[in-house]
Amino acid sequence: MLESTHGTLLEVLEYIATLVRDKVTPERACGGLEELRVRHPRAGIELVWEEQQLDQSLHYDALIRGSEAMTVSLSVCPDAAVAWPLRGVQKSCDSDLLRVNGVVLRVADAVARLDVLWQSETLMQSLIDGCLIEDALRAQAIQVGAEEVQTALDAIRRRRGLYSAADTRAWMNSTGATEQTLQLLAIDVARGKKLRDVIVGERAQAYLSEHARDFDTLSIAQLQMPSEEMARAAVEAVRCGGKDFHQIAEHAFVSGHAEAERPYFRRVRRYRLEAPLRRALVDAEPGAVVGPVRLTNGTFLIKLLAVDVAEAVEQSLDAAKSKVFDEWLAERKRTAQIAWFWGNRQCTKLHDCAMSDLQQ
Repeated sequence: MLESTHGTLLEVLEYIATLVRDKVTPERACGGLEELRVRHPRAGIELVWEEQQLDQSLHYDALIRGSEAMTVSLSVCPDAAVAWPLRGVQKSCDSDLLRVNGVVLRVADAVARLDVLWQSETLMQSLIDGCLIEDALRAQAIQVGAEEVQTALDAIRRRRGLYSAADTRAWMNSTGATEQTLQLLAIDVARGKKLRDVIVGERAQAYLSEHARDFDTLSIAQLQMPSEEMARAAVEAVRCGGKDFHQIAEHAFVSGHAEAERPYFRRVRRYRLEAPLRRALVDAEPGAVVGPVRLTNGTFLIKLLAVDVAEAVEQSLDAAKSKVFDEWLAERKRTAQIAWFWGNRQCTKLHDCAMSDLQQ
């Protein structure tokens, strides 16, 4: 392998030395790597880096995979770089997460207060997904322009109801966000959208044609019930004509059951419904009341209010792209090496077992 890739090794080594000498940012470094990949198409060349917290310097490594089952790692370390014993050392302020009126919340303390995260599957998966997406972005060397970033920024503001400059400034003041924070967030969103389009390619149109019903939008009302028995009794009462959904919701709210909540309304595409809810509504017509439906956060009584058949091609196609991308992300997750560096060891093991059950 070394003989066949001698020229590649020399070029990559020279490129890394240039990155270190000129203090090139990771975004520019990944962009320049494309030229090497074009000149050496048979070699799989990847770039990884690490920022030293002590002085914010960057250390680059290049991974070169040849035809044989081995990988060559190359790196350059200048004389003025951080000494090896100090690598990974953090300044004391780097362990601080938040300061409010002089009160500092440390990262370790914040993590200790996030035990609820172990019961929040959605949040946990979002953190993992973010890492997988960033990994793919680095490998693909995705670049975005100013117009794409502005479009992403406008979408972020709309989602938060920030329709004016005054609204945006008020939100920034209340959260401590800066213009740079928004800019970086918009860049991440724009890069993620572009990555989705690259990964999905032409498959979204075919998927939409084959699974058009999955992209219908369902309007539902759902009411959390204290028990499965009460949910079954409520469904039977509706079927017999004794009560309607809203009467049951009103009674549950007034009676003050700890588990019962006011009914809340959702508009969601069919494929995004939780699996038990999707199964319960597969043949339901508008006006139907179904239950009990057991979800992760309790037992629910569901009323299907309306079904909007997917007709807006552009919106449905965008949803299909998201669906195909989600499947790609799920496949990456199944083969990813995931390690949490905080939390109770027993909780971690239980979570791993739960995830294995879900995947089966």
